[in-house]
Amino acid sequence: MKPLHGIFNIHKPIGMSSHDVVNHVRRTFATRRVGHAGTLDVEASGVLLVGINEGTKLLHYLQHANKHYAFGVTFGTQTDTLDHTGKPLNTLPVNLPDWLDCQAFVGTYEQTPPAYSAVKVAGKKLYEYAREGQPIPDVPPRTLTVTSFTQTEPLKREKDTVQATFEVKASSGLYVRKLALDLAGHHGTLAHTHFIHRLAVGAFSIETASPLDTLAGQDLIRLSEALPGFDVVYLDYLNPEDVAHGRALAIPRTGDQIKVINAEGDLFGLYHWTQDKYRPLRMFKGD
Repeated sequence: MKPLHGIFNIHKPIGMSSHDVVNHVRRTFATRRVGHAGTLDVEASGVLLVGINEGTKLLHYLQHANKHYAFGVTFGTQTDTLDHTGKPLNTLPVNLPDWLDCQAFVGTYEQTPPAYSAVKVAGKKLYEYAREGQPIPDVPPRTLTVTSFTQTEPLKREKDTVQATFEVKASSGLYVRKLALDLAGHHGTLAHTHFIHRLAVGAFSIETASPLDTLAGQDLIRLSEALPGFDVVYLDYLNPEDVAHGRALAIPRTGDQIKVINAEGDLFGLYHWTQDKYRPLRMFKGD
């Protein structure tokens, strides 16, 4: 089998970890060079970008793309994991209007990562401390940008349950479970999520995501098509020796970042503009 190079936009199902998805791709395409661009919780579903072979070189750039989520919140109870799978920790009365103040979180948002997260302290992930019953190390809050946060339907009150659904678009690093708790705290109560569904990572949406159980080579996104934010410069207009040896390119500036491809769409290099030239970020040998 000819090695595949590129990115898969995979619809991750509930019940699998992001690492489980990576292992599935490794087995399916018989290669170890596989990775993902941003963890999605086991109980979350939706867009997971997975790089294979040379595609793993693109994951750093995809990982920092903005994210779009839909999620459901159950108000009144906080769990240790901040989702519906955790153990209840505390409860507070729920006295909420039908529509909550989501606009308070739009713009700059300071968020402290939850205890059950993959943030590392002293080489150990926070959720490992939590699962072992050890004290959770203090982690400084992260500054995020929330570009859009909306409630998609009015509060539902059924028996002892109060729930609502939301959508949020934000910079990389957002923990939706913690946002739900912070939103509840803003209204004087507690909460946990009962579903999280990632709708998009950068330009890649759930509408074009491939089911994991039918994943095939035809679902692969080519290297040259995986970074739409990079301007295109064609190899024919450059000195091929400069590209082959990874030299800086002294060409007119078209944008902060460019990708060099040939007429067939093979990717040969990623560059960024600095000191009046395009200097290489990552080099490739085509698809």
